[in-house]
Amino acid sequence: RDFILKRDSQGYFKVFTQLNQKDVEVNRIFIQLDGGTFWFPKISRVELHTKDPLTNKEIVEIITP
Repeated sequence: RDFILKRDSQGYFKVFTQLNQKDVEVNRIFIQLDGGTFWFPKISRVELHTKDPLTNKEIVEIITP
């Protein structure tokens, strides 16, 4: 997944990514680690908290690798 830093409609820099062929604003990313080592952690869950800039609807995508 690509994350892009660009200006929003008000001129502030925000991080955006693609979700269902639409640009959404990234608010926060939560990564849950369950064991592993420092260099090779075991990732059990990733939560991507985003917002649609057109509708201001909050979207939470849960990714399980």
